[in-house]
Amino acid sequence: INKLYIKYSDSIYLSSNNINLSTSSRLITTDNFKIGINDKVQKSKLTTITTRNSSRYKLTSVGIIDSQFIEDIFQIDANSFDGESLAKSNIIYDMKANQQKLTLFLSSDMHGLSVNIFDLISKTSEEKVGLSLKYQYLPTMVYPLKISIDKHEMNIKHDEDNIYLKIKSPIARGLIKTPKVFSSHLDIHGSFEFIDTAIFKNTNTSMGLPNINIKSRHLK
Repeated sequence: INKLYIKYSDSIYLSSNNINLSTSSRLITTDNFKIGINDKVQKSKLTTITTRNSSRYKLTSVGIIDSQFIEDIFQIDANSFDGESLAKSNIIYDMKANQQKLTLFLSSDMHGLSVNIFDLISKTSEEKVGLSLKYQYLPTMVYPLKISIDKHEMNIKHDEDNIYLKIKSPIARGLIKTPKVFSSHLDIHGSFEFIDTAIFKNTNTSMGLPNINIKSRHLK
């Protein structure tokens, strides 16, 4: 396969110049090849795991991810990440007779990548902190993205204007609704079992601290 290009969205795409692929019945395998994830080159291989009732195709890749790629997955414009880090990813397509499932798994120690998501998750580029990410493309889920960073877990969804986060953390448990684009007027709405509001102290806007609304009702 020469000049492969797969576009998931305007901000996420895969490309490869050459892939040597072998197939027999439901079995598909490849030699090691290079694939670009948003132009970041990864060393990759495609393998197949078959059972009587299903075929699972797994694309394993190891290479560099950068802050822009992570923010494209979040679909935010917040400068929450900076730098780049080595990561391993698995894209798994599970095909059964009555269901198709497509999932991305990614893990990294985030060395070389700085993070500042409010004060909930904050680290320098030199620190190593475990990151695991799962994004389910098929079947559709209400919260398709799950991220674990250190002791913090987040389930994430978004609409045209906002991001919704289900948070399970030592310093917060509940839901947050925040705009995708951070500006001088930043409304953050939340519904929590508990929260340490100090996590918002370093939120950067040109007008100072954001407007924070904490409510008892659940966010939809």
